[in-house]
Amino acid sequence: MTPDLQLKTLFFLRPLARELMDSHRLITAPSEPNARPAPFFVLIRGASSVIWGVRKDVPEEIANEFDRLASEEPPIRDFRAPPLHADAYQSLAGGQIVSGPSASIP
Repeated sequence: MTPDLQLKTLFFLRPLARELMDSHRLITAPSEPNARPAPFFVLIRGASSVIWGVRKDVPEEIANEFDRLASEEPPIRDFRAPPLHADAYQSLAGGQIVSGPSASIP
């Protein structure tokens, strides 16, 4: 599953203006019924692409900083490797980072 498809599967996303299509996606809610609120920021990295989403109620200044940092993240080969800007993401969100593959099939 590509990072883009995974993001679209996990969350309802607000459509963006055409000029923002390569930018972050605005997360409106988790796609599961009765789910906990969506996280402020989601970064999904793959071997050939990286995609991210920012919850729709995150202040624009913080959303733009998430966007700037995430746009610098390279695709990865080692899925256990932390994101390039993990400390900055945690500082911006003011919370805990939860990471790992969403599914593991041996």
